[in-house]
Amino acid sequence: MNFRVARTYLSDGTPLIDGDTHAAFGLAVPDQHGRESGVAAHWLWDGERLEVRADRHGYIPLYYHHDERTSEFHVSDSPLALLASGVPAEFDRESLAFFCRAGFLLGDRTLYQGISRVPAGSTIRWSAEGLTVTTSEGRFDQDSPTSLAAAVDGWIDRFRVAMARRQPQDSDFGVPLSGGRDSRMMLMELRSLGHHPREVISFGPGSSGENEDLLIARRIAGRLGLKHTIARSVKSWLQTEHERHAWCGCEALEHSWLVGLWGYLRSTHRCWYDGLGAGAMTRGELNTPRMLELLRADDMSALCDEIYVQTAAPSERWVGRILEAMDLELPDRAETAEFVRRELDRHMDAPNPIALFSFCNWGRRGIALNPYGICRNVPEVHTPFMDRDLVDWVAAVPAEWTHEDDLQTTASLRLHPELADIEFDGHASGGSRGTSLLRRVGNWIDKARFFSGPGRVFKGLAGTAMRENRGDPDANRALTLMVHLVLADSSRVPEQARALLQHAPRPEGGVRSTPEPPHEQV
Repeated sequence: MNFRVARTYLSDGTPLIDGDTHAAFGLAVPDQHGRESGVAAHWLWDGERLEVRADRHGYIPLYYHHDERTSEFHVSDSPLALLASGVPAEFDRESLAFFCRAGFLLGDRTLYQGISRVPAGSTIRWSAEGLTVTTSEGRFDQDSPTSLAAAVDGWIDRFRVAMARRQPQDSDFGVPLSGGRDSRMMLMELRSLGHHPREVISFGPGSSGENEDLLIARRIAGRLGLKHTIARSVKSWLQTEHERHAWCGCEALEHSWLVGLWGYLRSTHRCWYDGLGAGAMTRGELNTPRMLELLRADDMSALCDEIYVQTAAPSERWVGRILEAMDLELPDRAETAEFVRRELDRHMDAPNPIALFSFCNWGRRGIALNPYGICRNVPEVHTPFMDRDLVDWVAAVPAEWTHEDDLQTTASLRLHPELADIEFDGHASGGSRGTSLLRRVGNWIDKARFFSGPGRVFKGLAGTAMRENRGDPDANRALTLMVHLVLADSSRVPEQARALLQHAPRPEGGVRSTPEPPHEQV
């Protein structure tokens, strides 16, 4: 099975366990003092007590359920596995209301009342004496740098240390390469350390399409003389949606367009590098002067609107129609804004509260599901931008400085000026350019069948969205939310949750790769 689960209980006062007595996740990276600087979590049963330890920032997806009446405790790396074991599954309506508008979850709440995310930096202990949850202190306690120049210097120094701590064990590794900063910085620093990947891999939209990401990656690979592979998903729309929801536990609306890339990597490499983490804290979509202005003005309604428009969720016009079709009564926009306020309040004293809110929520509950959800079974996925010292340093940079200067771009150009003439892309996108007519027709048939069967509650509304889909990205996001709600709702039945989990494939398949020659193409 792709997922791990354990249940502890008392039988005549004796603590017992069913399922996995030990499970480990992520990749431990000790620093020079033996402190953990990587992202690793585990649970362990010692015969009388179960101990669950989260990583420092809670980026490893672990979930638990505790029945205070019976003392029964469940833990898993998937909420669907807990649902499959019979855990109560009433929707958490406050959490679901935010999810429908933003496409990710907040704090430690899940879509279901009886299931919680294991908190960041926490240790949960279960025994015959009961359950305790303790959380470590000291996150984000780094003093702010003294100047903008010092902030860039500190970024560079800590990034290089982070990479030195995460060197590959052998030469058989790959590097996903986009047009952005993270992948370029990791690739170039690996080369500086004497490590050259077997290949660099980019995602190609559709069956033959190209986008800005791919074109820039091709130039870099050609300049460096590296084998450049394009990974394209050949799975149908419905296969992709089922697989994504299975891996991510119905906890994100994004990632569909990347399933092909991760599928190729899982099937060909045991080691690669992922740009999750600190880069998004200074360059993230939410870290803008406008967002900071709204936060300081306490305009939560407008601030939430800014959050929603940057995410994978549909507009309020579609959300209202979708909830009405499903007969779901959820908190309205004003109530949801108060829910967001409570989470933002936890970060108000930070030098960059918006960036920290994004890191602890969108990053943790959404983006992290790429390396730690979809790719959870890969032995060696390195995430240097999640290094303890680098994250603490970047979190200490005042918000205004990140608006004044793009710290990561400055750091990247200073580290590797030999690529300064190759631009960075603005925003990566999955895109659909290059999708064949046959593929588009197949996807349309897939959607029609789904919304005539399991998703029939949305049949009429889905038909409208499908007609508008080609010219309206909002309609496509609406279809994605409809599928999500159908699968999240049906998974409240244990048999349906088990059926959805089977869509997380093992071994890999359904991905075509296209090698490119190691030279720049015009």
